[in-house]
Amino acid sequence: MPKKGDFVVAVAVFLLALLPLLFLWTPKGNTAVVRVDGEAALRIDLDRDGLYPVQTPYGENLLQVEEGRIFVSQADCPDGLCLNQGAIDRTGQSLACLPHRLSVTIEGEGGYDAIAK
Repeated sequence: MPKKGDFVVAVAVFLLALLPLLFLWTPKGNTAVVRVDGEAALRIDLDRDGLYPVQTPYGENLLQVEEGRIFVSQADCPDGLCLNQGAIDRTGQSLACLPHRLSVTIEGEGGYDAIAK
């Protein structure tokens, strides 16, 4: 005969199994915010395909927007790990090039404009 504790464990396991579904419900963002040294440098509208060069004091990255997703297509950093991070398109997702102190985060707002420099 099942005990009360068995029921609690079964419910907990069921709820943990549903946790990954939260990531599927994350809405697609339409703006990528590019930061260098933690400071916003550029906002990119993900509805417009294109190439966006980002020059930092530490090196250069080429960001590419394709079909609403953004990724690093070229970088002159020594390790090149940012090239293997893949594309992002969901609100809250981010990618980074640590040697260049560059990060890209997806937000829900639109627009493309230079914030600094």
